Amino acid sequence: MYYSETAIKQLSNSYAGIDTEYQSLLELYAFRKFSDRQADEYAKHGFMRRVGILARCIHNIYRVCPPEQSKKLSKDELSDLTINLQSFIFNVFGCLDNLACVWVKEKSIKNSKNEPLENREIGFSKKYKSVRKSFSKGFRDYLKGLDKWFLQMENFRHALAHRIPLYVPPYVVNKEEAAQELELEKLRNDALKRHDFEGYETISEKLYSIGKFIPCMTHSFSEQSRQIEFHAQIIADWNTVVEISKKFLKELQ
Repeated sequence: MYYSETAIKQLSNSYAGIDTEYQSLLELYAFRKFSDRQADEYAKHGFMRRVGILARCIHNIYRVCPPEQSKKLSKDELSDLTINLQSFIFNVFGCLDNLACVWVKEKSIKNSKNEPLENREIGFSKKYKSVRKSFSKGFRDYLKGLDKWFLQMENFRHALAHRIPLYVPPYVVNKEEAAQELELEKLRNDALKRHDFEGYETISEKLYSIGKFIPCMTHSFSEQSRQIEFHAQIIADWNTVVEISKKFLKELQ
């Protein structure tokens, strides 16, 4: 297994609390009364829908590829895993944008020219200066502490939307295994040309045994994108969204 027994236990314990946290957020936001109609929609039909998607994505990811996974995934399993990781990243970003929109509409936040903010000016990260400065010092300091996290989320989200989509390598090999794989591929092709289908299947089984699965995601190789252990990352991202959303409600009061 890729993870240690201790890490698997920690991941499993964190995963077990997802539904409880989701229900807690659902109650907090569903019964919250907003004075602005658009703020109410962003909160209940934007943020809360996305939170539900996040929870479902985590369940799907842990079902398709649990932390104790050691064997290579099938092509369909790898596709399902990638789809859910991509949806998760996109909706984490969307959750925060929705909350920022709630704030701007509910508090009638304007830019430095005292004009309504455009969509491109609304968000929680430090580049959205008009929004950031409108918060209390305590909440500004809290968000400042998340600046590196915001940058990472934006990097993965923008790559997904505009450049290279998120990618989970099917397996990794060392130099010796790579040479062996190359030789077996040649033998398999030769077997196929001879119509030796039994030999083809035998060699295919040997090929499948080469390499090992690593639960990491990345995007662009040319950009030298970070390789992130996605089980831990999606739990950490979920916890961050939950924490931000609860502190945000207090900020609204």
